[in-house]
Amino acid sequence: LLSLADRFLLAPLKELCGRYITESSGTPMGLLNHHNIWTVLEIADQCRMDDLRKASVDYIARNFHAVGKSQHLKRFDTNTLIDIIQRHAAFCTSFPATGKETFPGKESGKDAGGK
Repeated sequence: LLSLADRFLLAPLKELCGRYITESSGTPMGLLNHHNIWTVLEIADQCRMDDLRKASVDYIARNFHAVGKSQHLKRFDTNTLIDIIQRHAAFCTSFPATGKETFPGKESGKDAGGK
């Protein structure tokens, strides 16, 4: 739907789709997940959606250990890869490794299961 909204110049629908992807389901990163993140980033670039692109790059930076091994990395240009690396480095220095996932807005020291 986002791609079609971009193609037919439906800016309000395009923005609504972008917000839905990043803000849905009550999770810190919306509907972004390990399975769709590379496709979402590609669509965000194609549709020139800066907020969605930033949310995608942030998701990749925070989950690089899980998504960084993907062959999808080869599809992106140098500037995108540099952006991902810089955000990952900033994330690593902001949230030191504890052996558990930590995200802003969540209690540190809890893993994905709340333990």
